[in-house]
Amino acid sequence: MNSAYELESQVAEAIPRLFANRGIVASVEPGQSSGNRRPDLLCHLAIDGHEVRLAVEIKSRWSQAILDQIESISSHDRGHPWLLILPKLSPVVRSRLRHRRINHADLNGVLYLNAPGIRVDVEGDAESQVAALNRHPREINPFSKKASLVLRVLFAAPKESMRVSELAARTGLAGGWASEVSDALVQRGYARSSAEGVRLADPVSALRDWSAAYNWKKNPRRNFVVPFDYEEIAGRVMKAFSAHAVEWALTLLAGAQRRVGHVRYSAMMHVYARSEHSAAIGHALKDLYAEETAGEGGLAVLEPYYGRAALFGSQIVNGSPVVSDVQLFLDLAHFPLRGPEAAEVLVRRRLAPALSLGNDDVKRLLSDLA
Repeated sequence: MNSAYELESQVAEAIPRLFANRGIVASVEPGQSSGNRRPDLLCHLAIDGHEVRLAVEIKSRWSQAILDQIESISSHDRGHPWLLILPKLSPVVRSRLRHRRINHADLNGVLYLNAPGIRVDVEGDAESQVAALNRHPREINPFSKKASLVLRVLFAAPKESMRVSELAARTGLAGGWASEVSDALVQRGYARSSAEGVRLADPVSALRDWSAAYNWKKNPRRNFVVPFDYEEIAGRVMKAFSAHAVEWALTLLAGAQRRVGHVRYSAMMHVYARSEHSAAIGHALKDLYAEETAGEGGLAVLEPYYGRAALFGSQIVNGSPVVSDVQLFLDLAHFPLRGPEAAEVLVRRRLAPALSLGNDDVKRLLSDLA
């Protein structure tokens, strides 16, 4: 049996139990046309002597593209109400679906349903969560620190197919781990696998989901007052950090100013900095006469949440290293001071041409910016 059939069977078995816990009798049959689309399953609910029918859409893993798809179905389909079911829904995704009033459930016991004659909103229970964990193997998060290197490599060469051995060589990851991450990317629809290897397939969904999972605030930050004008800071940092073998790169608005020339923000310069020697950054800051402050200061030093992966693909621009376009987009997306505005310019001028994005793709990518 293929995994899609197995999952559909699991959902068909779980639905009666899911509703039985709410005192509702439910039965399931294969999907039949509901309006303009054929659902995976058709669910019948017996409630107080009358019947409610639900069209069930099953997905193996969450991606931002699912949200767009379900909203499109709901707005154009005048048939039965739709119920989205996945093996597991995170609290963030559940909140997003509930906010948009999209019916959803998972195999952990989560159920949100707002249909004529019925309203249910439960968060699941410990017993069903344990059972779900026993049914489903460990899920790989492609946006985690080391795993993200695979996506970064694919984004750096979006038209290139790469074998696992090449991905492992470019990322520095073990071959087995690179293979597992690649499989997760393919399963989520971000990448496509062929005889030639793995290549990027849906960069928009990948970036939207990644942006939802990450926020620049995850990087521990220290602010410093330095005795230099804003225009001088980058050059001074380059000299001091290079002298102490500190890897660094500009990000946020300072990075955007160099990448796309759209913003000029004179109050604070944000830089990533990392070193194999814990004292090296401190020595470099001493050379800069930097004094730590609880306020804004002129220099913000970020300890990269992603470690060396945050600096992957950095390039020298106007004399200073700047993080990759992908990392810059992720950082800007949730940055409060003109970050989304700068992210939009970055998308239109750099990411869209590099990734061959059409107008609809660009609109989708920008739709989540705060």
